[in-house]
Amino acid sequence: MVYTCPLCGSLAKTPIEAVDKREYLCCDQCRLISVPPAFHPNDEAARSYYQTHENGIQYPGYVAFLNNAIHPTLPFLSGRSEILDYGCGPEPTLSILLEREGHHCSNYDPLFFPELPAGPFDAIFATECFEHFVNPELEMNRIIGLLKPGGILTIMTILWLSPERFRNWHYTRDMTHISFYHRDTIRYLCRTFGFQVLDTDDRRLFVLRKTD
Repeated sequence: MVYTCPLCGSLAKTPIEAVDKREYLCCDQCRLISVPPAFHPNDEAARSYYQTHENGIQYPGYVAFLNNAIHPTLPFLSGRSEILDYGCGPEPTLSILLEREGHHCSNYDPLFFPELPAGPFDAIFATECFEHFVNPELEMNRIIGLLKPGGILTIMTILWLSPERFRNWHYTRDMTHISFYHRDTIRYLCRTFGFQVLDTDDRRLFVLRKTD
């Protein structure tokens, strides 16, 4: 079976080395690095692994981490916004924090909260979930369908910088991380799916506006 880039569909890929035994392929077009399906964990293994994380409202470090996404996004929200936490994990926390800010936030996670709310939403947060996407193109089209025109998409995922740094990168040591994004990949996402960058640290955080 021919393996194409799960984001742009390109056949042109370059192998990338890492310290583990998984295979990594860098798309020559959008620069997404993806892990072929043979190396993906099954749902049971992924679910068990997620449940070992200290994610929840009771963990100050996790709350501070989520606030790194919330605070840059709040200036672009008006009134009581309808928001979706896309990939909320086993213990929804972002929704609690956003409720405290006067917004309503629904939860979705394919493994823990699989019923996808209908929307449309004023904003969608995807904090540390883009790297878990098996099919980023499908997920982006789903997100677009859930966002209102002019809606906000806040993404948190650490960008890869170079093949040399990728080789020993801690981000690859999580077996559930199977899609890795470059600055060029973010540019591809904006250009292809119709988003404008409103704010970014150019490393991990991207606040985008849907342009139509």
